[in-house]
Amino acid sequence: MEQLSVREKNILPAVILIIIGVIGAVTSSEFNWLSTVVFGSISLILAFGYNGLKSMLRPMTKPFVVKLLVLLLLSFCIKGMLIAMITIFNITDINSFVTNPAVSEAKQSTLSNNLVASRILCK
Repeated sequence: MEQLSVREKNILPAVILIIIGVIGAVTSSEFNWLSTVVFGSISLILAFGYNGLKSMLRPMTKPFVVKLLVLLLLSFCIKGMLIAMITIFNITDINSFVTNPAVSEAKQSTLSNNLVASRILCK
């Protein structure tokens, strides 16, 4: 796989363009679906250059199926962990931190209890 160099002076404008694209995507207009594509492409051209964007969009070399499957599995695991954390700690409701039993259990536990619990979980 070919390494692309990033133009460091264009990183800040590229990030600003991505933020503008996301803001444009959540607004209600007829072309909101197009804003992330346009601003994202412009930010990629700023960061990597036109030739870098062309090399990113060309077909992959042959042993890419295993890499894609591993990355897909990894993304599902990361998403699952985030959903589990949001569900356990009920992050969507800011007032639920006080009444959540998992949070109160973590606040009341001692160092020895945490060490024993981590030792049991590691086995």
